[in-house]
Amino acid sequence: MGTISSYTQRLTKAQSEFFKIQYNRPVYEEDEKESDYTPIKNLEALKLLFKTCENTYSPSVRAKVKLLFSELEGGISPSDRHDAISQLSHILGIDTQLYPFQPKTYDEIMECFDKHIYGMTELKERIAEYIVAMQYSGSADFEILLVGPPGVGKTSIGEAVAECYNNPYVHIDCAGANSISMGGLVKSYGGAKAGKCVEGLYGKGRADVTMMFDEIDKLSTKEGDPYSVLIKAIGPQRMLYDEYVDQDIDISSTKIICTANQPDLLPDYILNRFGDNIFYIDAYSHEEKVAIAQRHLVRKKLFKYKILEGEITFEEESLELIAQEYCEDEGAREMASYIETLVRKVIVLWNRGMAEKPFVIDADFVRENLTKVSLKGKDQKLRKIGFGA
Repeated sequence: MGTISSYTQRLTKAQSEFFKIQYNRPVYEEDEKESDYTPIKNLEALKLLFKTCENTYSPSVRAKVKLLFSELEGGISPSDRHDAISQLSHILGIDTQLYPFQPKTYDEIMECFDKHIYGMTELKERIAEYIVAMQYSGSADFEILLVGPPGVGKTSIGEAVAECYNNPYVHIDCAGANSISMGGLVKSYGGAKAGKCVEGLYGKGRADVTMMFDEIDKLSTKEGDPYSVLIKAIGPQRMLYDEYVDQDIDISSTKIICTANQPDLLPDYILNRFGDNIFYIDAYSHEEKVAIAQRHLVRKKLFKYKILEGEITFEEESLELIAQEYCEDEGAREMASYIETLVRKVIVLWNRGMAEKPFVIDADFVRENLTKVSLKGKDQKLRKIGFGA
């Protein structure tokens, strides 16, 4: 084998420098937590998988897989061959079975919710009742719609549900997504690929996940109907059809959570599917924003900037001032943004030698370093959340 210098001599100066930097970087080590499933894409391995597990697949899946294998045995173009193998990988690489798990008691579920979400007692109780009832009936069925303004903890509820069921959490961002990005593009088109929904399951290797469809009221209906993907998923069929995979995927084991800011933008047939499982989340009060900041937000922002415990502290009066006089949103995102702004202000003071550790952020420091800009009136779109003075 040649030396490193013999390889870099054949590169441009910029390429050579990039190569040397990358070569000398430390090897990335996987952490101990379980990584995402790595899909099988080798044709021989796919054949072996299907031969071994053939009887576990439904008749429609078996027929589709056999058709794809027969296509691969014929003379097809490289691009068609790639698509056929990709289709097989998606169909065979998603385990649709329900994974066994230890059901949780009502108190254990509430404890899990309390760890992720502050307040919302009535909401947490209702969702906990639903989970307990489904466990009692032995059903894997679970679909709810969370309605509320941005920043009130809808994502945290999804993470809590995933923990209750002890399964992976998959987040699907629906804002601006159309029918193609949600439900895939037919393989006969250039650049065809599977949609977000199937890719979410494919990345985990299983359908038994908690899947959050975030902001479904912001789906784009300019090209096709993206709600057609959801209607079958949350309906009694519990199937997910993808144009690229060209096959129904059984998602009866999938726990589905949808969120929306404005339910009046949703089609009636979608709202009707959820029935009594529509949960409305109220805006946070000033007191709740302060409590959330004390329990979660301050700690998260200090951790983000590698600031040790005790190096920066927020007086309760300073948090109350931010919540009452600066935050005009209904959730806690502004609160988080202002806290981060103040933390950065302190870091700059340390950098310039103008402050020492530990540092206490009081009400005077808040007034000196934050600018209050009203959300009301024409300037609403121009407002820059979290910008200091």
